[in-house]
Amino acid sequence: TLFTGISHNVSILLPDIFCPVSALCFINILLNRSVSKIRMAAIAALMLVSMLFAYSNAIVITILFALVLFMLGTIKLCARRGTAIAKGRLVVCSSVLAGFFIITPAANYLFGKKFIISEGSHVFMMNHLLETGILEDYLNRECGKKNYALCRYKDNLDTAFMWSGNSPLYKMGGWLAVKQEYDSIIHDIFTTPRYDLMILQRFTEYAFIQYFTFGIPGAHSWGNGSPLIQIKEYYKPLGRDYCASSQYHSWLNFTATSEIQNILVMVSLTFLMLVLLTGVWRNMLCSTLKWFSVILIAYTVINAAVCANFSTLNERFQDRLVWLLPLTAFFVAEHLLRRDCSGNPNKRLSLHR
Repeated sequence: TLFTGISHNVSILLPDIFCPVSALCFINILLNRSVSKIRMAAIAALMLVSMLFAYSNAIVITILFALVLFMLGTIKLCARRGTAIAKGRLVVCSSVLAGFFIITPAANYLFGKKFIISEGSHVFMMNHLLETGILEDYLNRECGKKNYALCRYKDNLDTAFMWSGNSPLYKMGGWLAVKQEYDSIIHDIFTTPRYDLMILQRFTEYAFIQYFTFGIPGAHSWGNGSPLIQIKEYYKPLGRDYCASSQYHSWLNFTATSEIQNILVMVSLTFLMLVLLTGVWRNMLCSTLKWFSVILIAYTVINAAVCANFSTLNERFQDRLVWLLPLTAFFVAEHLLRRDCSGNPNKRLSLHR
C-alpha cells in the first residue's frame, strides 16, 4: 500500500481493482488445494463479477486460460508427468468464463436488443490503427477507390479521435452511426497481406511499450466539470468542501510514490525472472509457486498486449496490476529464505495465507 499504486486503484471510481482481483481468483481456483467447496464457489463468483466489471480483463483471462491449457498439454506430452493443476479446477475456470460469455451478451440483449459482447470495440480498434499509422496509409491508398465517409476527414485525424467532440468520429454521427463503415475498414485492413507485417510489428512494439508504461496519475480537478457537477447536484452541502480540496486545486502529486513503485516493480520482475531461469533457485520452489509465478507474469504480459492493441497506450492499464509482481516476489523470497533456513525441501507455501 505504501510503495505501489494499489491504494490509488482501490480509491478511484473506475473498476480497475477488479482486474487483479479476477487474476488472483483465477490463480486461486487453479492452485489453491486447501480451499473448501464453499470457498471455491465464492471465489468463482467473485471472479465472474470481477470480469463483468472490466470486459477487457475477461479477454485477458480467457487468453491466459488458453495459455495454461497449452502449457499443461505440452508438459503432459513431452514430460509425461502430472502437474499441480487438477482437471476439476480447469472445469471450474471454464465454467466461469462460459458464464461471462453468456451473461454479458444476454444483458446487452435485454437492454439493447443486441446479443453482443461490446458495441464499441470498432472505435477502439480504429483509434489504435490511427495511432500506429496503419489507418492513414490505408486511407491514402483506398479513398480514391472506395467511397468511405471517413475519407472526407482523412487529413484531419489526430490523437483526440475518440474523445474530442470535434473529431470526425462525432461529426459522422457518433459511435453507433459509424459501426458498419468502421467494421468494413477494419476487416479490409486485417485481410490485406500488405498490412500483415506492419500489424505484427506494431502489435509487438505496443505490447512492449505498454508493459513498461505504468505510474500513478495525479488527481485531475477538471475545473467546474465532473465531479463538481455531480457533487453539487447530489451532495450540495459538500460543494464548498470539494472546492477547498487538494484534488480541486490539482495539488495532489504522486510522483514520489510512482518512482518508488517503478523501482520496486522492476526489482521484483528481475528477481522473479532470475529465480525461474536459474535451475538451482527454480528447483527450490514448490510446484505450486512455480505455476503461480509463471501465470502471474504471463497475465501482466497478456494484459499489456491486449490493452495496448485493442485500445490505446495508457499507464492506467498496467498500473492497476503491476503491484502483483512485488506481491509474488515476496512470496517467492519468503519461500526461498524459509527453506534455506530450515533445510527442509518439503515445506511449501500456502496460497491462502
